[in-house]
Amino acid sequence: MKHKDSWRYQAVYVTRDDDMKEFSICEVYLDKDDKLEAWTENFKINPFGDTIEELTGDLQLILGDVQKWKAVLLIRCVSV
Repeated sequence: MKHKDSWRYQAVYVTRDDDMKEFSICEVYLDKDDKLEAWTENFKINPFGDTIEELTGDLQLILGDVQKWKAVLLIRCVSV
């Protein structure tokens, strides 16, 4: 199903060398054909807003997307 190209929140995780997973949120950009086109440089974003209402709205968007989309592997981290 095609949709309008847009940014959305995405749950991602890294797998450490002890096989433990660490989850966080980034933003991804999908084109109209659902192809991944871009993502935020920092994969640990924070909700924000200029008012408490905007902050609440951002948190609701994040929660909705985290519940809607399956978390994806970002990278496997190896300790040095």
